[in-house]
Amino acid sequence: MPIQPTKDWLLQYIQKNKDISPFTCQEKTICAKLSPYFDSIDPELLQHHLLHYGLFVPTRSDSKQLLNWLDCTYDKLVGTYYQKLKKRWNGPSVDIFLFPSDTSSRELTETFGGCAGISYPTKIILFLSDTISKKQLLALLAHEYSHSVRLQHFAKPELDYILLDALILEGIAEYLVRKLVGVEYSNQTIDLLEEREARHLYQKWVQPHLNIKRDHPTHDILMYGNGRIRKNLGYHIGFFLVHHYMQKQKLTEKELLFVNPNDLISEWNS
Repeated sequence: MPIQPTKDWLLQYIQKNKDISPFTCQEKTICAKLSPYFDSIDPELLQHHLLHYGLFVPTRSDSKQLLNWLDCTYDKLVGTYYQKLKKRWNGPSVDIFLFPSDTSSRELTETFGGCAGISYPTKIILFLSDTISKKQLLALLAHEYSHSVRLQHFAKPELDYILLDALILEGIAEYLVRKLVGVEYSNQTIDLLEEREARHLYQKWVQPHLNIKRDHPTHDILMYGNGRIRKNLGYHIGFFLVHHYMQKQKLTEKELLFVNPNDLISEWNS
């Protein structure tokens, strides 16, 4: 079963939260159990990582909210969607972990509907609100699972992935979500740029840095933007590159998922 027993972990968190500090309780009842799936990373470091990406912030008074979340049937629905996507894309098996999201985060709530996810080659973590719709859930899972499909197919050490890999990874995920579920359930911060603007931004900011690795300080600036660079620039450019490629090549979803990044960028540069 790909859906891991995070409900049990959350129940243990609720039961023990009165006895120790909420952050320590979350670390010991949730992050320590997740740690073996990350080569036994230190649970405290893992907790910091998960909180950054959308895990609920632990408090003394969150038991009622978490119990409401546990009443939802996310595990069954995610399991059904996962099996359909796996068959549709001939994708790999992954472990899936479901957790409540940080509903206090304004950016998460206003920009991403209160939900988020993180993908790895063999696992996916989803942070869900208790108000997520079925289509929102499908869109989020499709986005993250498309990442896992490509990360397994183009496997290499984590720090060997380059900016080009990230551009195409996000561009394909966004393209597939729009095809599967609709534009209204896609990342609303990403626009389909006019070709002239896309080429200008690409040539000015992105093209000189396509081969920088993910730990290079410029990598995340180009992906997420800063004061000088458009917000989520890498996501905009990645989606445009994939959209442009699909207009020329007209591949199936499955074929697109396994396209080599160099082939895709060559089409854009030709």
